[in-house]
Amino acid sequence: MMKKIQLILSLAGLLIFSSAYSQCRTFVKTSCAEAMGEYIPSENFNGAKLSPGDMAEVKMTFYAGEKYRLLICSHPMIGNVDFQVLDKDGVTLYNNTEDNQSDHFDFSLLGTQELTIVLKVSPDNKSALNPQGCVAILIGRLIQN
Repeated sequence: MMKKIQLILSLAGLLIFSSAYSQCRTFVKTSCAEAMGEYIPSENFNGAKLSPGDMAEVKMTFYAGEKYRLLICSHPMIGNVDFQVLDKDGVTLYNNTEDNQSDHFDFSLLGTQELTIVLKVSPDNKSALNPQGCVAILIGRLIQN
């Protein structure tokens, strides 16, 4: 009996996670794609539901000679999302709080590097309801002819 309850709870958790993931993906497709401009978005999806005050960190590899756009797309109900791009030594390469809260960063690298993207959802929008919203990292490459 206990194993059946555990199985049912596990399946319910999986369905809830799957539904939230799907909603986040749909939000990104309908609300963020246009902001990529002439950059071709990667097929990879890096998104999560976050609340005011939450922080997330993602490591990604970027290749030499490519021109990239890193776009942070978030649901307006959670407020501002600050982001930084750090190199392997933790040195800040970009901080959007020093760039008028820009939602994107266009760059290229001289050598292939693994960079860390740190997202922080501003705690300013915290309320009794503690809203959750989708935050996604989109990576696009500029295709040159």
